[in-house]
Amino acid sequence: MIYVTGDTHGEVDIMKLSNKKFPQGKNLTKKDYVIVMGDFGVIFNPVIYNQKGEPLVDRQEKYLLNFLNERKFTTLFIRGNHDNYPKLETFPDVEMFGSTVKQISDSVFYLLDSHIYNIDGNSVFCLGGAESVDKMYRREGVSWWREEIPSYKTIQEGFDLLKTVGNKVDYVFSHAIHMNAYTYIYDEFGEKYNDPMNKILQILYDTIECKKYYCGHYHQDIDIPKYRTRMLYNRIVPLGE
Repeated sequence: MIYVTGDTHGEVDIMKLSNKKFPQGKNLTKKDYVIVMGDFGVIFNPVIYNQKGEPLVDRQEKYLLNFLNERKFTTLFIRGNHDNYPKLETFPDVEMFGSTVKQISDSVFYLLDSHIYNIDGNSVFCLGGAESVDKMYRREGVSWWREEIPSYKTIQEGFDLLKTVGNKVDYVFSHAIHMNAYTYIYDEFGEKYNDPMNKILQILYDTIECKKYYCGHYHQDIDIPKYRTRMLYNRIVPLGE
């Protein structure tokens, strides 16, 4: 079984994965997955070293990872705009779902940009990242990172990979969303910040065939059937529904 949800923001929203708020999780196994659409936020704080140059344990990070490891299911996530990208890159690569992921803990794994994964028979293309609307209030390297927008090289690698599968996958996981959906939100729900990822994802939308798009980022739970898009925040929904 695969479930999809929106941002967890570390300790801020992660409790939606608790047994109380997600009772379905009690009946799952480690072969079942809950996938977070960016702004995972657990791997966020910079590494702090002691006087000997040894990294100190991040107690908050340890607590949150223990919480997730104790869930019956396995947690997967893509990156958002509020994730510590340089720190995420330090975790080991492992082979999973027919490609490479980063293993964060026993049952928490990071799905990489511009990769196609086969998760329980579903082909999934991942392209995370977004531009932070609040970066002027954040400190670079501490609470904001320039890598929040994937590099041109990474994006191009993704498009090249999609060509090898005939530009067709079952699902797309992104943090932001394509311009068509962005414009729909603007028209119906008020102005949102114009993110360059919207345009990149629109090119993706115009290029490939897929059943459905899932994203987070907007802190709203909105379905847009016209564009086969589900924006997620508090909801935890089965993949494909």
